[in-house]
Amino acid sequence: MSAAEMIAEARIMRGTAEGIQKAAEEAEDAAEKAILSPEDAARELRVARLLIDYCQKLVADVGSIWDRIRRFIRAGELGEKDLLTTARIFKRFFDSGEFAFTSVRGLIHFLQSHQLSPSGVAEFEAAASCLAAVRDDFTECYANLKDPTPASTVADRFQALASRWKRDTRFCSSRTKMVDHPAYKEIVGMGPAAIPLLIEELRTDPRYWFPALHAITGEDPVPAEDRGSVRKMADAWLQWGQAHGF
Repeated sequence: MSAAEMIAEARIMRGTAEGIQKAAEEAEDAAEKAILSPEDAARELRVARLLIDYCQKLVADVGSIWDRIRRFIRAGELGEKDLLTTARIFKRFFDSGEFAFTSVRGLIHFLQSHQLSPSGVAEFEAAASCLAAVRDDFTECYANLKDPTPASTVADRFQALASRWKRDTRFCSSRTKMVDHPAYKEIVGMGPAAIPLLIEELRTDPRYWFPALHAITGEDPVPAEDRGSVRKMADAWLQWGQAHGF
């Protein structure tokens, strides 16, 4: 398979990830509005299983394509243009993929809160860990191709994106729209470099940064009883940050 064909496949996977995210959000919205009769519950469980299966397939596909592209990179067979293109597409894919997993996880948690047990949850979490591992490998591979961004530039970029997100969402009550904002996604795309900056944001101006931290770290330190309280959720993440040296 040529580099052009693999790049095309990566673009298709990004669209698949965005489709999974939208389907999961719509399923959760529908479930929240329903009385969850036995028929409704059975339908939602089938949808959850379908989305879990799609997430697993998505991770298997991206892992396979990334392995092939990495071999091209290490063999020096990708030109500068293709390198930049693959970097851009994969960064966007990982953002979309992680938001897809966050959305499906939200549906799973909603069903579990109603004493429903979707099948395949353990396999879903394993796929999420695999996706994070592929992203880490991608990040390391590209970091070796260029000089790292100075810390001051990272902080400046973060502050610019955070200010834009706060400004654009100040009147927004939909958490889905908050995390779907382009600036928010760019912050997630910054990866581990954004963690100390997000933790500091929670100290000084607690806002809905929790999905971003979860997408980057794969962690979720918030107790179930504290979900919905921004202050308590922020405190849980601050304790996590302190325990991890942030």
